[in-house]
Amino acid sequence: MAKQTKRSNAHEPVRKLGERTETIEVKLSPAQIEDERARVIDLLQERDELDEEWKNIKAAHKAKIADLDSKLAAARGAVSSGKVRREITIEEWVTRQNEVIRIHKETREELGRRNATAAELQEDLPLGDHGAADAASDEHAGDDFGETEH
Repeated sequence: MAKQTKRSNAHEPVRKLGERTETIEVKLSPAQIEDERARVIDLLQERDELDEEWKNIKAAHKAKIADLDSKLAAARGAVSSGKVRREITIEEWVTRQNEVIRIHKETREELGRRNATAAELQEDLPLGDHGAADAASDEHAGDDFGETEH
């Protein structure tokens, strides 16, 4: 039997080496171009929304950081000076020497003295048994200072 010889073409595949992925340019159809155009619009809108959200997050974090920096500065100051600033309730008392003494309500520590103002030196008028209620009802009672209405 005669052996047939197969003619091989130099460009004909002989054996498979494997597979791989490549990126190549492909021409789009008009419908695909419109789809890509719509995709561009959607992506731009999503990017703008994320950008706005990022700005809001940055602003919020910047405010938090500023608040923490302020607290940190106060804490460092307290550590270095051994003192801290706090809101307290003080009482003010007028002395017989016409001074106002400022006293820490809880510790009773004297915080300072100053000269009393003229308004502070005015004596409170007695209001009677009902206090403010009498004062309110009597508010206009003495308006005429002894004069009678006509």
